[in-house]
Amino acid sequence: MEDVDDATQATQVTPVNESDKPSELATQTENVYLKLVMTRMGDGKTQVIPLTRDIHNGFWRFGRHRSCEVVIGGPRISNFHFEIYEGHASETENRNNVIFLHDHSSNGTFLNLERLPKNGRSILSHGDEIRVGLGVPKDEIRFLCQIPYNRSESMRKELVTSNVNRYEVLRTLGTGTFAVVKLAVDLESGECYAIKVINKKKILLTSSEKRATEMFQREIEILKTLHHPGVVQCREVFETDEELFIVMEYVEGGDLMDFLIANGSIDEQDCKPLLKEILETLIYLHECGIAHRDIKPENILITKDFHLKLSDFGLAKVIHGRGTFFETFCGTMGYLAPEILQSKTAPPEGGYDNKVDIWSLGCVLYVTLTATIPFAAPNQEESIKLINKADFPMSPLLENEISPEGIDLITQMFQLDPEKRISEKEALDHPWFKKELSINPLDSPSLSECGHESTEQIQSPS
Repeated sequence: MEDVDDATQATQVTPVNESDKPSELATQTENVYLKLVMTRMGDGKTQVIPLTRDIHNGFWRFGRHRSCEVVIGGPRISNFHFEIYEGHASETENRNNVIFLHDHSSNGTFLNLERLPKNGRSILSHGDEIRVGLGVPKDEIRFLCQIPYNRSESMRKELVTSNVNRYEVLRTLGTGTFAVVKLAVDLESGECYAIKVINKKKILLTSSEKRATEMFQREIEILKTLHHPGVVQCREVFETDEELFIVMEYVEGGDLMDFLIANGSIDEQDCKPLLKEILETLIYLHECGIAHRDIKPENILITKDFHLKLSDFGLAKVIHGRGTFFETFCGTMGYLAPEILQSKTAPPEGGYDNKVDIWSLGCVLYVTLTATIPFAAPNQEESIKLINKADFPMSPLLENEISPEGIDLITQMFQLDPEKRISEKEALDHPWFKKELSINPLDSPSLSECGHESTEQIQSPS
């Protein structure tokens, strides 16, 4: 095998000097369809790689072999790791080309921390991040995608328009595999909103197309029916041929996990009104026939007045009448109830119900009081064992001087048997809350206002 230098080399790249004349600069950059800001995490060195259409018709290969347009070294890099090229999303599409990332590696190509299927491809968007060598920090290489715009486009404001409203995009709040969340302002009212922009093409090209489509459809249908101060409100939903837009209430304080990382645990007395708000929201959801199934600090948003709102209903499920149980495996590992873990291998008798939200909320309470995760372990297998025994460490609670009543409430939320696990209404009557007199209950709407007088099956689009 040919010896390859570990240093990353970008071949066929013509550097642009600041001293070049404007006309020459325009000529050099007009064929650039993507710029990659590459960072080698081992030494922190960065390099800008412009991908042009005049190199092999715009096909750029990345890998260890010297025949690649961009040679990147490292023990976790394949000879031909991935390629980037322009193309149409479908054979019948006449719109502008899209940019594809195509995996050819042994160790994986990651887009926004999600591994592409082996020999699979995905559409690249502005702001996406490609990673290779993931898992060994010194071998990791990151590529930030920047899609250039011509001068006239770059001077325009980014506008999003529905049939009734016009929004100007201010900045990006977050990016996921299929969607990007943007902060936007209503041009008529001046109110700010968070707009989730879902890329339909990316969903169509993924191996999990059906699951991703169902998740977004479920989130939309559920958000439309919910009207409660403890739930992020949906203003409107609209779509184009290429994108789906969910316009939501903007919660300016960020999420609870970011707050805990920045500030540490929250005092026990201060936790009481916060937990009370979430419990009241859960009462509303469960009476409306909805289980959230992914309650965690990242999905709890903080308002400027420090009230809490539940968000991200992509894994929520509508309950069809009383006594309905679920059997699907979903949620985030560290906050999963044991009955959900059992559903991954052998569904428990009768499945599981909305008591899984109480377990997850118990994890949130533990994290909020101690700034530690209750079922943390060196690996997933050990974590599952701890969850299946409800074996959470007592020392962080004692070190933070949590009261016996607080420890008892957490213990009851971590009951292995869902039938013995405390309910949200029972939790509100727990002695832990009795000394807290300054709580102002949220004004919860009545059950008749929750929009679930009759429940319809969520359908995937044809």
